[in-house]
Amino acid sequence: MMRLKELGAIEGALGNMSLLPTLAPLIDAIHTILAGGSVDVRVTQRGNPDIVHELERMLTQATADANFINEKSGYYVTIAPP
Repeated sequence: MMRLKELGAIEGALGNMSLLPTLAPLIDAIHTILAGGSVDVRVTQRGNPDIVHELERMLTQATADANFINEKSGYYVTIAPP
């Protein structure tokens, strides 16, 4: 979460944070998929490949950690941005 904030995905002061407005279409796309719809996502400009790989590694590790914790606790634990 801290890295996402550092990269600008979360804006604002503590207690008044929100997602970067340019992420809204992706959130809408996720909601559409979860509601049974389909979307088409296209990358129009490549970002820094080192950061892309870092974020991919972080997601993989966070997923593994969450699955381990959930399995051991017998309860679904999650963290989401505000």
